[in-house]
Amino acid sequence: MPADRVGSAALMVAVPQQAANEAGLMSRVLVDPVVHDDCIAWTDADTARKVIALDEAARRADVLYLAACALKRDSAEGSGAARPGALPFTVEQVPRTGPGREAEKVTLSVTAGRSPRGAVTVMIGPALAAGPGLGGAR
Repeated sequence: MPADRVGSAALMVAVPQQAANEAGLMSRVLVDPVVHDDCIAWTDADTARKVIALDEAARRADVLYLAACALKRDSAEGSGAARPGALPFTVEQVPRTGPGREAEKVTLSVTAGRSPRGAVTVMIGPALAAGPGLGGAR
């Protein structure tokens, strides 16, 4: 089942709740459209072009699991609940565009919702509050 766009195409992509729960994320999860297009989306045309059998569900599971690990690691360090800002984490993904077939490291960030209705968000790049030196999106 494809993820739903929240509002216009420029807004976040809502992840199916079952996929979020399977990764250990019990809150609603929203993904930046760039992250969705670069790190999650995968079509039959991508498989044919890259000659690599991947699928969107597996790519989504990888991103969500690593985001959940970053949140749990932060919480275990005792800084989770009160810490503002996003946490950086790295995934390896095969790019959908260009000639490359090798997995590339991409730095993403995850922010936990702080209110009862808050959502977990996954975005490109290191957390802005983390400062320089963490690398960029690629």
